[in-house]
Amino acid sequence: MAILNKIKPNVHSAGENLGRSLQRLPEELLMRVLTLACDFDQRDYPSESLRMMLKFSSVNKHFRRVALGSPDVWATVSTYARIELTELFLNWSKCAKLRVEVMPSRSLDAFLDKIIPSTSRWRELSFRVPRETAQKDIMKKSCTGLHLPNLEHLQYSVEAYQGMHCDHSLDHVYLSWTAP
Repeated sequence: MAILNKIKPNVHSAGENLGRSLQRLPEELLMRVLTLACDFDQRDYPSESLRMMLKFSSVNKHFRRVALGSPDVWATVSTYARIELTELFLNWSKCAKLRVEVMPSRSLDAFLDKIIPSTSRWRELSFRVPRETAQKDIMKKSCTGLHLPNLEHLQYSVEAYQGMHCDHSLDHVYLSWTAP
């Protein structure tokens, strides 16, 4: 116990020094460190990366200012996330071009209501047509006639039962879109 009491002030002092050093780190460098730590280069929806960035944003004011001041970090929205997070990410992404993932989910209608007004910002769209008729009807109603002026990448897939031909696509929906 005596040894711990002797080193405790040194550990506390080292932590304070590290904190002060991080406070002085230029914002561009801190943002680079945070994005590398969060691994945003993955192709799938970056839920773990976004969760980690949220944690970093609560470290101190400097980290929060850097994390929230980087719109591209928050520019991925998906039905995989809760609606509250989708709203936050749409706000924090400011005017950044969006990566949008529209997949079958219980909250599909609420998700589409939130993201449809921002179609002019969509840069990437992953659109998976569900098997369920109710989900298809929601997509048909919300996604027909979209104007996507900044769309650069489209991934369109149709869920089908293994070994069965599926002709229940929504081709007429995506064919109604205007995109470059």
